Amino acid sequence: MCVSALRECFLNACGKSDPPRSPHRRLWITEILRAKRRRWGDERGVITLKKQPLRASIWIRLPLVLGMALGAACSNAGPSTPATEPSSGTEAQMPPPQVTIIPPPAASIASATVLLPSATIQPTPTVGPTVDPACVLFNANSDLLLPIVNRDSELSRDFEPPDLITPSLAYRNAYIVPIKIRQLVVEPLRKLFGAANEADLNIIAVSGYRSYEEQAVAYDKWQQRYPNRASTISAPPGHSEHQLGTAIDFSTSTMEEQYGELFHTDFFILPEGRWLYDNSAKFGFVLSYPAWAEKVTGYQWEPWHYRYVGVELAQYLVTYKMTLTEYVKQCAPTPTPQPTSLTHP
Repeated sequence: MCVSALRECFLNACGKSDPPRSPHRRLWITEILRAKRRRWGDERGVITLKKQPLRASIWIRLPLVLGMALGAACSNAGPSTPATEPSSGTEAQMPPPQVTIIPPPAASIASATVLLPSATIQPTPTVGPTVDPACVLFNANSDLLLPIVNRDSELSRDFEPPDLITPSLAYRNAYIVPIKIRQLVVEPLRKLFGAANEADLNIIAVSGYRSYEEQAVAYDKWQQRYPNRASTISAPPGHSEHQLGTAIDFSTSTMEEQYGELFHTDFFILPEGRWLYDNSAKFGFVLSYPAWAEKVTGYQWEPWHYRYVGVELAQYLVTYKMTLTEYVKQCAPTPTPQPTSLTHP
């Protein structure tokens, strides 16, 4: 606003229009003329306004016009200039500006509220032993696989399964001396014999459960016949799978006719031995001591010795060509060592 008023006054001073006449203007002009009179040495002391027109010199009129323009224009500029002069001699003080705080509506506050996610306390997972997926079958068939018996683990002299029975088998499948096996092995054995009979094969179950004492007699017989390698042919008492009641020695009537004994490695080349090797896993039986694993099992090849471990585990071992000895060593729980008591002298 001050700039616009100043521009208008400047145009008036330059001859565009006559400035408004006011007492202040005449006072300023009179003072200026008196000063010029003293400077020029005019002794007459009379100088009229007509002899010095306002348009004659812009340098005389410009200070007056600028001062009047600033005073008139800025007097209406707003709150920066006080509206009235103070009535007393003390300096008038400007009142402090008042700031009015207008609270936002409740809806805005609600919409502006930031909801922080609440912290959810997750339960600390319990760290347990890592179970090999392949060992799930061991846990499912622990009743068949425990207790562990091999060359390194032995059974007690009085160990005997509580569910031993003498199964009734078909005449063509029974040996002269009836065998004993655990109850849960009877039905799978009957199914195996039924499939073999349909294939017109003559397979017989010669040996099943053997007590600790019976195994001791068998081991002594092999020691007398082959004293240098009896430990690789027969298991010492307490280390035989027969004491578990889940192992069976199979043979055929032609073995005695051709070889003079029931157990011979040539049983594998006979139709009965070959059929058992190819089909026994379908019924849950697996070969305990194969020819390709003598260093693993510690025993020579016995193509007639099978052990019932369940259908799933038997098929798993055949598929991955793994012996039961290897599987048990991989999946069996490690026995906890018993603390020994210290004696002080």
